[in-house]
Amino acid sequence: MEITFKKCFTDTGMRTPLVPSPEKACIKNTFIELLKSKNEYDQNDVQWKDDEHVEVSNISSMTLHSFLLRAEEMGKRVQLEKKMVIKIID
Repeated sequence: MEITFKKCFTDTGMRTPLVPSPEKACIKNTFIELLKSKNEYDQNDVQWKDDEHVEVSNISSMTLHSFLLRAEEMGKRVQLEKKMVIKIID
């Protein structure tokens, strides 16, 4: 048996960008710079699927939270999706 629980919500956060410059507003560069500043950027842990999709296997909760706050400061809306899969095996 497999039970899947999914919850999704959007946080509007700050709607006024604090970073007006378009070149500074690149969300991908912001993410990379933050991971590097926290010494959490490792090519084995960060896999870019394209410019908008990344898979990260090891990231601390504090670093992720810091990134979400920076995204909100840039005027981005943050949508969180949490998925839990429970497998019951004989």
